[in-house]
Amino acid sequence: MQASATPSSSFPSPIVRPGILVISHGSRDGGWVALVDEAVEAATIRLQQPAGPVPVVSSFLEIVEGRLIQDGVDELLERGVTDIFVLPLFVSSGATHVDDIMQAFGQPPAGLREGELEVFHVGGARIHPGRPIDDEPEIAELLLANIRELSRDPASEALLLIGHGSREPVFHGRWREGMTRMAERIRAAGGF
Repeated sequence: MQASATPSSSFPSPIVRPGILVISHGSRDGGWVALVDEAVEAATIRLQQPAGPVPVVSSFLEIVEGRLIQDGVDELLERGVTDIFVLPLFVSSGATHVDDIMQAFGQPPAGLREGELEVFHVGGARIHPGRPIDDEPEIAELLLANIRELSRDPASEALLLIGHGSREPVFHGRWREGMTRMAERIRAAGGF
């Protein structure tokens, strides 16, 4: 008697329960923390699905006790999340903090430096790394909206974008690339 193969489509697919972990730097200024929470809450409202809401947790790299990255991971795991989408709320991919965070989630280093964080315990959840803001079009639009109030004649004006930067060559390059793309977006849309 010959065994027959069961088609793969008859196997149940693993249950996927996504959750989003938003990570920002952290601050002693409660007003700054509240602004981050308000932005995350506004974005969360847009993530409602027919199968139910996607849990979104706002966490911080440092300073905000009880709301650090591992606290956020633990909260998502308690909600039954199987897949954690990690969204670093940082301006640039050139931030060494972002590389530290991603290494702690098991991602390879972006450069030669070893991350400075302990490995996060994710309880078997799959990690899906996201990217920082870099040159997102929506951010360029927000910057332009703020700049327009100050501008009188963009064609005869210059605009200087200033970013944090990095001494590390790989990260400096990322800062420079992202800022250059952002400057080009703003120049093209604003006429500077």
